[in-house]
Amino acid sequence: MKQSSAFSKFTNQYSLSKTLRFELKPIRNTQKMLDDAGIFAKDELIQKKYEKTKPYFAKLHREFINEALNGVALIGLEEHFQLLKEWQKDRKNNVAKTAYETSVQRLRKEIVKLFDSKAKDWVNGQYIELKLKNKTIEILFEEAVFGLLKARYGEEKESFIEIEKLDKEGKSETKEISIFDSWKGFVGYFDKFFQTRKNFYKSESENGKGKSGQISTRIIDQNLKRFCDNLMFFESVKEKVSFDEIEKTFDITLSQIFSLNFYNNCFLQDGIDYYNKIIGGETLQNGEKIKGLNELINQYRQNNKDQKISFFKLLDKQILSEKTVFIDEIKNDTELLDALHKFAKIAEEKTTIAKNLFFDFVTNNDQYALSQIYISREAFNTISNKWTNETETFARYLYEAMKSEKLAKYDKQDNSYKFPDFIALSYVNIALKSENFDGHFWKEKYYEVVGFDKKNKWDQFLLIFLYEFQSLFDRTVKDEDGNKKQVEYNIFSQNFRELIEKEPFVLSQETKVTIKEFADSVLTIYQMAKYFAVEKKRAWLAEYELDSFYTKPDTGYLQFYDDAYENIVQVYNKLRNYLTKKPYSEQKWKLNFGNPTLADGWDKNKESDNSAVLLRKNRKYFLGLMTKGHNKIFDNRFEENFLEGIKNGKYEKVVYKFFPDQAKMFPKVCFSAKGLEFFEPSEDVIRIYKNAEFKKGETFSVGSMHRLIDFYKDCLAKYEGWKLYSFKHLKPTNEYQDNIGEFFRDVAEDGYKVDFQDISGKYIQERNEKGELYLFEIHNKDWNLDKAKDGKLKTTA
Repeated sequence: MKQSSAFSKFTNQYSLSKTLRFELKPIRNTQKMLDDAGIFAKDELIQKKYEKTKPYFAKLHREFINEALNGVALIGLEEHFQLLKEWQKDRKNNVAKTAYETSVQRLRKEIVKLFDSKAKDWVNGQYIELKLKNKTIEILFEEAVFGLLKARYGEEKESFIEIEKLDKEGKSETKEISIFDSWKGFVGYFDKFFQTRKNFYKSESENGKGKSGQISTRIIDQNLKRFCDNLMFFESVKEKVSFDEIEKTFDITLSQIFSLNFYNNCFLQDGIDYYNKIIGGETLQNGEKIKGLNELINQYRQNNKDQKISFFKLLDKQILSEKTVFIDEIKNDTELLDALHKFAKIAEEKTTIAKNLFFDFVTNNDQYALSQIYISREAFNTISNKWTNETETFARYLYEAMKSEKLAKYDKQDNSYKFPDFIALSYVNIALKSENFDGHFWKEKYYEVVGFDKKNKWDQFLLIFLYEFQSLFDRTVKDEDGNKKQVEYNIFSQNFRELIEKEPFVLSQETKVTIKEFADSVLTIYQMAKYFAVEKKRAWLAEYELDSFYTKPDTGYLQFYDDAYENIVQVYNKLRNYLTKKPYSEQKWKLNFGNPTLADGWDKNKESDNSAVLLRKNRKYFLGLMTKGHNKIFDNRFEENFLEGIKNGKYEKVVYKFFPDQAKMFPKVCFSAKGLEFFEPSEDVIRIYKNAEFKKGETFSVGSMHRLIDFYKDCLAKYEGWKLYSFKHLKPTNEYQDNIGEFFRDVAEDGYKVDFQDISGKYIQERNEKGELYLFEIHNKDWNLDKAKDGKLKTTA
């Protein structure tokens, strides 16, 4: 009987993901093959062309968007405007809300149609000589796009790259080649790039809603809504405030600016800038300030403090315009420094807006309509837990403040309160002012502030908010030696700016700390400011009436919110990803060996496509890369050759089988024409699949999901390609209750298998000597096989 180790209960309990670094050592004839084929030089050239091509893609997309949206007019804007007004009369009217949302969806699709229409124009007109097959927006995301790039920019100096070649006499000569040539089969270099930009041209996400980062969402959900709000506001305020000065300054008639037809001029950045200039004014290069409508509104507010009127809303920047900051993956220190400069600029702009807004909100709180300022439910929970000693009491008083309007519920079963996604601060105000009990409601540290306990609970709430927010900018702490030092944004920002302005910029462990401290502080400020964001899945919700807290022209919350996620959170993630990578030499580049999908997966069926196999011999591992034209040398038809001379030595080839992406593979195999014929699903199962009754949504049914799972289980047992897996983790069908994804995850648990196939050393050596197989020993510095043989060191190879 095998004795178990004292540690056996502590092993094989959790999965762990680690990145290991390996070295490939060319063996036998491989080095000569590499030299003769010029592999490294060819792939270095591809890398250089890739780096020089990327900016042209950004230029192409920007110009395509401009051409597609220039001079066009949306149909049905008047009807859309009326639907918006109907809904705003009664925001609880679900029929009116649905009608408005349907109109929004229709208009988003109209925008996307404009992109496909422009693509068709390019294919059939301007670029007809390219004979492009696709006539939709997809022309920007396929191999044919390089023809477009060359046709538009192929004469520009920057579109060429110099290479060294040997002439007929063997002498080196410099030659210029186009960076847009010879991409056949290598478009995969731009997969990530294409993926981010494809989102620009979509009309909605999977849930049918607009999504942040989509041009149609920016034009319809965000800017058109603001434009319509401004139309209604103009009608309500034009008799109170004289705007003659603006009409004279800009030589315009405001009735034309505030008409629905004018919005057709506001799709692109130039039109947005012109409109915003009228709303917010502009500062000339000489420092002179030209007034806009909001300056006149502000003057009126100051002279009539008893009247709380709002401001006009500025339109947000167009996606991928010259004014937007868009950072792809950071690949080297040069790109890092550029990203850091942009990040510093954005951070200063956004944090300044938030700081000024929140200070004014706290000090002039009576000037704001609390019923039109909101915090998210998550923000309330955070505040309640972090700031108070009475979390349950706070929730109970808030419930009491909201229950009369049926906005909150009490769950007796688990003794908890259910609040809406967003809570108006007016209810928080009522809750705090109605609170009455002995003891300290807030955390003890807040009572150390002079005069704090003499204020009412709402004013205390405001003071705490300002205290906590300002502490993100400047806070004093003690180090390990007891010395006081400043931390947070102000000092981190100073250190950060000194770093990025210093020449030369050198990335070291110390500079990484400086970057991280600053980036972390910016992210923390963003996260607290986000308490007030009325958004779901990064899409702003139109159904909430907004106070000037959100709409102020210079310091309003929307000025902070617009593009903050893209320019702070997404850039933060890209900085983190780059800084936490292992040191990377710019003398390294991706190697393809003539195959754009080299080693892109190890399934037995993909060996010839990806030209790669893994081998094992005497506890050592090897990578075999098949050369072009010889990528089938490990096909089963050569099994007899594999065995020749095997007694004199052998390799073991890894035979890997993998069941990928179950959510896609099950339908692809089971409901294809061949699948329907082979598996013979019932009409009931076909209906369930077609109507998506197995997916979470309006048509979802647990029973339907169970019938489809039973069908898929039957397919697992019948399909030859799946029979080899054991599927030990599958549960009884009735245990899958929430969604079919649970079933897919259980299939994935067993959806792989590793075997080894014997191949003679003679066969491998012959393929290598004939130039058909590159052979590399896979080496890791932690492997020490010689010592392992002596029993001095045990390793797992």
